Amino acid sequence: MLLEKHDRVGKGSSGSVYKALHVETGRIVALKCVPLTLKAGDREEVVVKLRELYSSDHPNVCQFHGAEYDAERSTILIAMEYMDLRSLKDITKSCGKIPEKVMGNCASQILEALTYLHTTRRIIHRDVKPSNVLVNSRGSFKLGDFGMSKELSNTLSAGQTWVGTSSYMSPERVSGLDYSYNADVWGLGILVYESCSGQPAYAGSTFELLDEIVDGEPPALTAEAFSEEAVNFVRVCLEKDHKKRPDCPLLSSQPFILLHAKYNITEWLASL
Repeated sequence: MLLEKHDRVGKGSSGSVYKALHVETGRIVALKCVPLTLKAGDREEVVVKLRELYSSDHPNVCQFHGAEYDAERSTILIAMEYMDLRSLKDITKSCGKIPEKVMGNCASQILEALTYLHTTRRIIHRDVKPSNVLVNSRGSFKLGDFGMSKELSNTLSAGQTWVGTSSYMSPERVSGLDYSYNADVWGLGILVYESCSGQPAYAGSTFELLDEIVDGEPPALTAEAFSEEAVNFVRVCLEKDHKKRPDCPLLSSQPFILLHAKYNITEWLASL
């Protein structure tokens, strides 16, 4: 890839993201730079895995534009679709609480992405959180960053990001139990709770946080402040017993989703 790197637009525990120009196509992309030392024999394998994992034609999954390993800087470069409003995390930082109608639309689109990953690609994302939901001014919410998925975690050392994303992990994952696709549903529930309430779902030290996820009551929206549809949606997503927690296709029939899936959010986004 021949790229011209411009401004940094994001930074996480696994690397930085820059706005960049893809010289061959003239396309503006989001360039994720992940510092990682790889043996010469492993580099091509990692790049191939990245290409296989990120390649998608689903409208709610960020489009992949290429990957390569920069041996000189010991960095993996991943070029993805550029989303001009950045992430849901950035939006909540600037405006605090997000209206229910907007979050219902957002949840609907992310459910579409997760259903595709789970049923068509057989991939558990494992890192559903606000910073991994990208937004553009046309009203699209798209799921990105598959670095925590099982297909890459061993190679890319998931331990780098485990602490930073632990507040979105399901109880069964925290406990070290077997888990399945509906572990991502828990992450979606936490995401909706935090975005609607404007409050973090969990606080405290890492140990206290993990203990609360496993042994405490799950976060809940209050009936006094939120609609019955929103309260129930978060409640079913945050069912602690993963055997009772619904999968994404079942969640898509929730009233919270049906009520807001077609809501036009472009005017609200334009006001940001």
